[in-house]
Amino acid sequence: MLDKKQTDNSKAQLKRFLKLLGKADTINYQMMNDAANFIIVVSKRQFSFKVRMLDKACNDGLIERKKHSLSLSKSGQSYLKRLLNPDMPFIAQHAALNKATIKIDNSNRSVLKNDNECALSRLYSRKDKKGVSWIDHNEYQAGERLRADFEKAQLSPKISAHWGVSVAGKSRSDNSANDISDFALDAKIRLEKSIEALGPELSGVALDVCCFLKGLEIVEREKGWPPRSAKLLLKTALSILVRHYGITTGAQVRLNRFWGAENYRPELFL
Repeated sequence: MLDKKQTDNSKAQLKRFLKLLGKADTINYQMMNDAANFIIVVSKRQFSFKVRMLDKACNDGLIERKKHSLSLSKSGQSYLKRLLNPDMPFIAQHAALNKATIKIDNSNRSVLKNDNECALSRLYSRKDKKGVSWIDHNEYQAGERLRADFEKAQLSPKISAHWGVSVAGKSRSDNSANDISDFALDAKIRLEKSIEALGPELSGVALDVCCFLKGLEIVEREKGWPPRSAKLLLKTALSILVRHYGITTGAQVRLNRFWGAENYRPELFL
C-alpha cells in the first residue's frame, strides 16, 4: 500500500499532468527507453511522467488516448476543475467562474462571478448582429455594484426575503444590526438606498437577477409576467441605478459640468 506521502505526491503529479493537458485540445506523447515513463511537450517545454499514472487516468475515464495523442475527457475536465478549486469543488465543476473588477466608491474591487448562472453577465456579453449587447457597460457595472453591496451586507435568505416588502422602511435600530460589522452595515444602508431609488415596481427584478442570480425566465414564471418582460424591466432598473450611483462615461462627466440652460451665455462685466 502507498503511504500518505506517496499518495499526495501521486495526486500532485496527476494534477500537474491534467493542467498541462488542459492547455491544448490534444497533446502528443512519446515513450521513454525505460518504458516506465513517457514525455509530453507543452509550450516548447518537455515534461516526463509515470506510465502507470497515465494508465490509471485512462482507466478512470479522465483521459482519452488515441495512438500517440492524449486529451482530457469531459470527466477529466470536471475532475481538473475540482482539483484546482478544493474549497468549492462542486461550484467550480458546474460554474463558469471568472474574476471581474467593478468600481465602488472610487476604488476598484475584485469579485468572483459565475457566467453560467448570472443573467446579467449573459445580457452584457452576448452581442447581436451589430455587435451591441442588450445592456451597456454602465448598466452592467450598476448591476454588479448592487450585487456587491448585497453580498457585503451578509444577507441570509431569511433576511433577504423581506427586501421586496419594505426595505427602506425597516428600522436600522433593530437587534440584527448589532450582529453585523460596520462594514456590512454600511453595505446594507447603501443597498437600502439603491432599492429606495428603484421603488417597489423595479426593485424586485433587480434583486432577483443581480443578487439572487435568478434567470429571466424564472422571474417571469414566479411573477406571472409575459415572456421577455423581465428583460425590459431589468434594463429600466439598471438605467435608474446608473443615475443613482453616478456612473458616467468620460464624455458625460465633461457634459455635466455645463449646467446652464440651452443657449445660455454668461453676462460679461467690463
